[in-house]
Amino acid sequence: MAKNIVTTVWTGKSHFESDNPSGHKLTTFNKSLDNGDTVGFAPKALMLSSLAGCSGLDVVAMLEKMRAEVADFKIEVTAELTDEDPQFYNKVKVDYHFTDPNLQPEKIQKAVNLSVTKYCGVMEMFRQFAEVETENDALFEPTPYKNAKHIDSVYKVERRTCEAVRDAIEDGYFPLILAGDHSTAAGSIAGIKLAYPNKRLGVIWIDAHADLHSPYTTPSGNIHGMPLAIATGEDNKESRKNDPHKDTIKWWNKLKNIGGNGQNVIPQDIVFVSVRDVEEEEEFLINKYGIRNFPTSEVNSKGVEQIASEVLEHLAHCDLLYISFDVDSLDPKISEGTGTPVENGLSVEQAKQLNSLLISNDKVCAWEMVEVNPTLDWENAMAEEAFDILEYVTDKLSDSRESSTRKKLDTQHPRNPSELEGYFRTIAEEIAEEEE
Repeated sequence: MAKNIVTTVWTGKSHFESDNPSGHKLTTFNKSLDNGDTVGFAPKALMLSSLAGCSGLDVVAMLEKMRAEVADFKIEVTAELTDEDPQFYNKVKVDYHFTDPNLQPEKIQKAVNLSVTKYCGVMEMFRQFAEVETENDALFEPTPYKNAKHIDSVYKVERRTCEAVRDAIEDGYFPLILAGDHSTAAGSIAGIKLAYPNKRLGVIWIDAHADLHSPYTTPSGNIHGMPLAIATGEDNKESRKNDPHKDTIKWWNKLKNIGGNGQNVIPQDIVFVSVRDVEEEEEFLINKYGIRNFPTSEVNSKGVEQIASEVLEHLAHCDLLYISFDVDSLDPKISEGTGTPVENGLSVEQAKQLNSLLISNDKVCAWEMVEVNPTLDWENAMAEEAFDILEYVTDKLSDSRESSTRKKLDTQHPRNPSELEGYFRTIAEEIAEEEE
């Protein structure tokens, strides 16, 4: 039986130095008692690093044996501590992230599974006192839900997205959501409604697809074609083509009620831009509710500025606006690095201008960009174009919010520049009086 001996020495204050069989040393310390100049590790978090490192070494070694190269690989470990002392991790989630243009999912999944179930000793130690969860296998395992693939796993992601968006808004932030699969949009919309339950929300959907399918109508079973049906609570049984299993319907109803809101968007409060690949079941709903679509041809003929103006005018009755930008709205000459490219899309410049004009409106409360797929990208071209759009739009967002804040202050406290010094001196004196 192998044996490891580690010696830990107190070096003063709240610091300890430990040796290691590798011959190296590390420092652990109590962060709450440190003045910020210590180079070291918090003991409990170090356990999570050990877990990730142990499993990661397994995965890399097995991939090398299988001759499967991976350009980029990282592991994220999220853990929950108990409330009462002694605090320990009682729930741990391990996520494995791989990026490679020649991704080999079967080999990757095999390597991860072998580490999780057979080789990673640190993970087995964690299992003695904590619930350890890994979710990456969901995409590789067979799904019993043919009319809504992996709907059970998608539900978890939607719920987390919903809560993250709500928390960001309640903490005073503007949510910028970067996602892969477009199904996350349903969670984003639910999160906005959780934060603003009494506000009417308008949706600006910049996409090649309408994404209005349900398990009753989908030709593929892919949930990235269903987020607007989830958000509107629309089954579209009038166009029914499928007979979903009762378990699928159970999960579908749970998805429609993420956040407990039921219908989060009224179908008439959706506006499409560049939607051009629509199935007849979706066309039925578009006609039924009179959903406005600005096709690429109209963007080209009228110009982006006019389209942005008409979109905002069409949703002027809404209290808040959410923008969802799918990169497949771009022309396939640009958007090869996405799963479902469609001819006759927007140019990068049109996308930048359109999103920046829309996001400058004060009613916009969240912006989402989705469907960049590095496994389909060529020399990172799509990712670079997407980042260029993201950077441009966020700069405009920052500028517009700063300008809007100044206007509000000018309206509330109209002052000439020469009066500002005295104005702020008066405020300071009032605060001092209150403190006394």
